[in-house]
Amino acid sequence: MQHSTLIDKVRQQIFGRRTDAEQMLAALIAIPSISGQEGAVQQKLCDTFDRLVGTCELIPMPESLRADPAFASGINVPFAGRPQTRHLWKGTGAGRSLILAAHVDVVGPGDWEDAFTPRLQGDRLYGRGAVDDKSAIVSVFLALQSLQAAGIRPAGDVQVHLTNEEEVGMAGALAFVRAGFRADGVLVCEPTGHHLRVAHRGCLQFTIEVAGKQAHLGRKRYGVNAIEKAAKIIDALVRYEDRLIEEGRGYPMFESFEYPRPGQRRNHQGRRLLLHRARQGHPRGGSGVPPAQEHERGRTGTSRCRARNR
Repeated sequence: MQHSTLIDKVRQQIFGRRTDAEQMLAALIAIPSISGQEGAVQQKLCDTFDRLVGTCELIPMPESLRADPAFASGINVPFAGRPQTRHLWKGTGAGRSLILAAHVDVVGPGDWEDAFTPRLQGDRLYGRGAVDDKSAIVSVFLALQSLQAAGIRPAGDVQVHLTNEEEVGMAGALAFVRAGFRADGVLVCEPTGHHLRVAHRGCLQFTIEVAGKQAHLGRKRYGVNAIEKAAKIIDALVRYEDRLIEEGRGYPMFESFEYPRPGQRRNHQGRRLLLHRARQGHPRGGSGVPPAQEHERGRTGTSRCRARNR
């Protein structure tokens, strides 16, 4: 079959499933799969992908993962009841293998009262997670379904990995890696404005505990204000961020970005810090890590900001 004819055949299959895609996305949005609460949506997705050619299974995340040096999570929720969906479509064995990865968890609704009530407006469907990342999951399903309906079988194996806790530390992706699942290539399905990205920075997340000593307002100088101490650390992190950005300019494949290495997300829960009593504060943030750079360097830089301002 000629290449152009093959593409046209698949395209027809995809466009013929527009309504199905819309309904699937709406159903996923309606499940509030906030990080740590992914069990229900994972079960639904496993049931859905099980309709495709191939095998689908729910892979438990072991609690032992927390001891892994690469483990990171911004929440502390047991993994029990939150297995991850893996679908395998075996190829003919004559080509390279591929993993299609997307995440099922979403951030909390915040002040969005009807965040989990899908709303269609024009040709857009609104709801928490519609773009990040449930539309990607629907796209993966639609792609495999259309290929199979067109009678196409890949030369290499195709895996689908649907992960938990992407929004809070990537523990789900780490679990798949530690389980031994491999492929020749990985397509990470994230909203990128329909642009292909061949490199991406990593992220080092941190929480700094700042201790103080509580005192009456009238005897302030006899106490130790943790917020004032935290402010000095945050100021040092701002300067460290500027340095990271300068070091990142001209980094391979990041030359066109004004801020090629986004640095600290200083205190992204700032309201919480300000509401703490003066005896304790917890600035939180994250540091960008360029491809191929060890996280240890980022840890060292962040630790120095903390140590210099104790």
